Amino acid sequence: MSSVQVLTAAQAMASAAARLRAAGVDDPARDARLLLAHAARIEASRVTLIAPEELDPDVAERYEQLIALRAVRVPVSHLLGEREFYGRRFKVSKDVLDPRPETETLIEVALAQPFERVLDLGLGSGCILVTLLAETPQATGLGVDLSEAACLQASANALLHRVEARID
Repeated sequence: MSSVQVLTAAQAMASAAARLRAAGVDDPARDARLLLAHAARIEASRVTLIAPEELDPDVAERYEQLIALRAVRVPVSHLLGEREFYGRRFKVSKDVLDPRPETETLIEVALAQPFERVLDLGLGSGCILVTLLAETPQATGLGVDLSEAACLQASANALLHRVEARID
């Protein structure tokens, strides 16, 4: 007989949120919900639908691992492998910094002036360069980073957002 307690999705989420709150995570309920959706391989908007259901053991194990990592402050975006920026989803990893919400202000300022060419030093995930090119179809750009892993991540994001032909 297994000693693993079977929980509903709602119970698991409540327990996870309490654990994250105790670890000092800023928005534990949101993180618990996003990570449960990721563990269950569903959209976050569908978590409510599975709330009364018992968690499948595989989902429960994945969820436990995600919550344990979040409790030690691994960013949610790194656990999910993506982050939304300026209305687009960008692939992220431990090899790049998370695009910050305030960086969207930079995009707004840049888009306020006409441009044909963009240089992004410290490319990271490529969110700035890719977004500027996606918003300005006639522009081209050059991204530079010391990290090969970051350049690969940015290249993947350029492909994802169909601007790869205009980026070096």
